[in-house]
Amino acid sequence: MSNKEQGDLLQRMGSVITHRGPDGVGYYSKDRLHMGARRLSIIDLDKGDQPISNESGTVWTVFNGEIYNYIEVAEELKERGHVFNTRCDTEVIVHAYEEYGYSFLDRLNGMFAFALYDENTKKLIIARDRFGEKPLYYYKDQNIFIFASEIKSLLELLNLERRLNRDVLFQYFILRYVPAPNTLFKDIYKLPAAHYIEVDDTGFSIKEYWRIKFGELDFKKQEDYFEHFEMLFTRAVKTRMRADVPLGLYLSSGVDSTSIAAVMRENSMDRISTYSIGCMSTKDELAGARESASILNSLHHELYYNEESLGLLDQIIWHLEEPIGDAHIIPTFHLAKGASRSLKVVLLGEGADEPLFGYPFHKIFLLETIIRRITFGVPLDTVASLLLKMVPVAIMNLFFPLPTTLGLEGKRKLVEYAGRMGKYSVVEKYVHLTSLFTFEELSRLFLYRTKDDVFGYESKNDEICGNKDMILKQTFQLQMKGWLQDNILLRHDKLSMAHSIEARSPFLDHELVEFLVNAPVETKFRNGRDKYILRRFLSGRLNRKIAKRKKTPFFAPIEKFVKTKEFNRLIEDNLSESNIREGNIFDYKELMILKNRAVSNNFLAVKKLMSIIIFEIWRKRFKVSS
Repeated sequence: MSNKEQGDLLQRMGSVITHRGPDGVGYYSKDRLHMGARRLSIIDLDKGDQPISNESGTVWTVFNGEIYNYIEVAEELKERGHVFNTRCDTEVIVHAYEEYGYSFLDRLNGMFAFALYDENTKKLIIARDRFGEKPLYYYKDQNIFIFASEIKSLLELLNLERRLNRDVLFQYFILRYVPAPNTLFKDIYKLPAAHYIEVDDTGFSIKEYWRIKFGELDFKKQEDYFEHFEMLFTRAVKTRMRADVPLGLYLSSGVDSTSIAAVMRENSMDRISTYSIGCMSTKDELAGARESASILNSLHHELYYNEESLGLLDQIIWHLEEPIGDAHIIPTFHLAKGASRSLKVVLLGEGADEPLFGYPFHKIFLLETIIRRITFGVPLDTVASLLLKMVPVAIMNLFFPLPTTLGLEGKRKLVEYAGRMGKYSVVEKYVHLTSLFTFEELSRLFLYRTKDDVFGYESKNDEICGNKDMILKQTFQLQMKGWLQDNILLRHDKLSMAHSIEARSPFLDHELVEFLVNAPVETKFRNGRDKYILRRFLSGRLNRKIAKRKKTPFFAPIEKFVKTKEFNRLIEDNLSESNIREGNIFDYKELMILKNRAVSNNFLAVKKLMSIIIFEIWRKRFKVSS
């Protein structure tokens, strides 16, 4: 490539992600390196344009995200003699690197993807935050190395073939996402969370800079845990409220977002803005969120979606770039679109369920380990499986957390789990309870064999002895390395930035996460209640009734729409025989069997079919050859 061709490529890469930064654009070129940044102005609106350098102009950075502790780090650096030209958090990166070298990453509390170039050493460092809140993709061959916040930018490289990565198809349909470092695009990778890339004349390397520490906390009294949580959580919310633009909150009916709202209210001069979404159903979260908003006296906005929203999937998947096989993407897109009319920053409650062990399968794991410990020697798997077989589906539905029916297929899944849970590793337990498809279903559905490992590694079955602390921590690691960064956070980043709005998660403050994961199980589960430490915090700040609310999962009831013309159009447009045969991935007859089960309102079959429809829209939208 000539310099002109490289410059043209850089501008095309920036233009295609204008939505991520409509407020400005800047470029840097030196020593065969070309970098650019689109800016979404949040802090120091007048002087924060990028790229930004140190005083001598020898260290440069382009940056997407926020450094929440930038004020504290900047003060420390000023005391050491560094001169700042802006109030912007971006400038902290170059000065911290100057002062601390590679350990500067340890001092940054934030969500970020940035590239930093040192002209003296001719080293390029590209880093991603600890939990993967901000995306970072790259492609390299013998001639070029390119990186960007979105895959669309990489696809501007004209000779880059858009080929399907068949090796990860199995992962997508089991997990509904593809874990890092892979993507469904062959040869396009994502940098895993808490890692950085180093590029210099000697080559290319990827290194991990942070790993969560597991261990016992040294608190003498039970009350100390609650006081320490209050300090960490309050600080996490307050630092994520730092902005020179309007900010608000996604408010659900649950305790996670309501707790954030309570702290925001205490630290706001004006009424806080809150946003909720529903589908005009008595089973959505609008009524609960409305009650919380009334107590909070927030400026509350209610948004809605319905079957017509299915027509937005093509646009949604264009912004996602990596298909996420779940209808959650529809309300997430609507929320961001609605909030962006008056906000540029939104806080959300994501990241709470993982360290607070708030998902239904956490309770299953916990119950299993407790029972296994007190019934040592009893064939628990056999007994549990036989008992579950006798329970009617209608009774099981009373314990099912989603506002729909579990169905016979869901019951069979639970019975099978109960019969094998003692033999399962932590990975196998997690996959069985969270996956849609079984391995056998996919072997029938695919036209060819694919790799059938889910995470690429196995996990030792440490929980057999009844060690509830061990299994919950291992489960958290699985969620942190996959579900959280490659599903939840990817969905919120891509679909908020689609509307030029920044999403921030206070529960993902790394010091808060380490505390919660290592706090005794009894601070999270007590008297049959989950999230006890958070509920206690909320009851002291807002309302005991709200603090006692059961978890209502963020749920998109697609089975409500299966009889509509909009859903039929989705099937016709994406699952026609000609389309499926052209893709050469699925067995059409097996796919039609699944479709017929779905349109008869089989809950799990509907979710499976949606994951295939989303995949097919992605394959066609990005013109991926299979």
